[in-house]
Amino acid sequence: MSPAQELAFAAAAGGQSSSGLLLAIASIVVMFALVWLAWLALRLFDHWSRSGETGDLLWHLIRAVVVVSVLGWFVH
Repeated sequence: MSPAQELAFAAAAGGQSSSGLLLAIASIVVMFALVWLAWLALRLFDHWSRSGETGDLLWHLIRAVVVVSVLGWFVH
């Protein structure tokens, strides 16, 4: 944003800069992604402990880690 736009944003947002707002939004998105990953790992562990199959467990866990990694790259 241009300096004039930054000043207008800060005036309308009660003194907050746009970079501070973007950091807050990025932090919330990453927090939800990590909570989802932890929930998925617990669900997969529960399924594994009942059935004993590891192939499905590894596929889902690797896929979830890749999704969170790509999301982290986009948020960064």
